[in-house]
Amino acid sequence: MIVLARVEGNDAVNITQATLDGIVLYITKLPSKAVIVPPTFTVAAVIFDTLQTGFGWTGEEGYNFRHLLDGNTYIQDPESVYALEYELTPVSSGPVIRSLVVKVKPQPLAGVP
Repeated sequence: MIVLARVEGNDAVNITQATLDGIVLYITKLPSKAVIVPPTFTVAAVIFDTLQTGFGWTGEEGYNFRHLLDGNTYIQDPESVYALEYELTPVSSGPVIRSLVVKVKPQPLAGVP
């Protein structure tokens, strides 16, 4: 499963790798709210300093956040709905980064693991 987003700070400027200290993903199965052990990854693995396109992105300007989540490992029940909450921690007292919350119902994407 691919999660794409264009993430900005409160100053309406796109976040970059240098503006973040870390990212944590919380996965919750709904409606039970059972928490699933999340994967670990680095800021550099999911944040781009320039806007990207592709991977099915349909937005106008591009995305700067892309996470390829192994749905077979972390989202095992295709009939359930899951909430993904990405908590982005800024490096300094700069802009407050809001959590990105995505509710998903897993569906296979052609040609994408």
